[in-house]
Amino acid sequence: MKAFLNRADIYISNTCNLKCENCQSYSNHKHKGHYYFADADWKSLADKIEIGVIAILGGEPTLNPRLGEWITSMAELWPKSTKWLISNGIHLKAQPNLHKVCAETGTNIQISLHSEKFRSIIADQILQAFGICEVIELKTYAKTEAIYKLILQSSKGVIIEVDNAQAFNYIPTAVNNHLPVLHDDYEQVHDACQMKQCTQIKNAEIYKCPIMTSIQTYLDQNNIEIPPLLREYKPLTVGNATQVTLDNLINNAIPQCSLCPIHDAERNSITSLLRKEVNKKSS
Repeated sequence: MKAFLNRADIYISNTCNLKCENCQSYSNHKHKGHYYFADADWKSLADKIEIGVIAILGGEPTLNPRLGEWITSMAELWPKSTKWLISNGIHLKAQPNLHKVCAETGTNIQISLHSEKFRSIIADQILQAFGICEVIELKTYAKTEAIYKLILQSSKGVIIEVDNAQAFNYIPTAVNNHLPVLHDDYEQVHDACQMKQCTQIKNAEIYKCPIMTSIQTYLDQNNIEIPPLLREYKPLTVGNATQVTLDNLINNAIPQCSLCPIHDAERNSITSLLRKEVNKKSS
């Protein structure tokens, strides 16, 4: 019997065209490079685990020149999974046949609106890549007209969700070429973390969270010392992926959590600011 993973973020690129502060992929720290599909490794993983929801992301996945291969391959390996492409929506039309590939594989699009200044750009990108789409739903915050999600459907049935960007978590970053241990109680950090169950897969290996997926290559590319605690971290490989090890990965804290800032401090984002306005109007 196969093990089951409720959701997996398939990490295919470090590179992004934006430089958002506290990016979980370190794209604002000159983190570069794409990942390419290796059939044998991923086939072995698919033979061992089923995945409920697959999200292809980066970095910015539409910058990966082989995105179409990733979308097709994930659909072939996990045909029963719900599939999403997570993008900032600024380079959709640069991907040839994106509409066709998404329609044929049942892959929908989730676009994070990181700034209102990108609205017209994203609208044009959707039009160029998917044609004229039908508005399915506008979701607003309670008792207000503030829209937080626009849901569209293309002529080929692809669902496109445009959502206010979610709050960014505070992430560990180097100071004076050094990545410090910030907390003695890594369980406390894990309890407060908003990403503790954001399991990611890169190169067919399963990582605890976005930080563990990206941080070693970010440090290496920037010639920053990788501390022993971080060097000790090992992702789950195909050989040791079982239901027990997957559950432990998702639910349990790891010593490397001590490198992360506490995540429950106030985070500034479009979403959180709108929610504050909603609370004011509702009170």
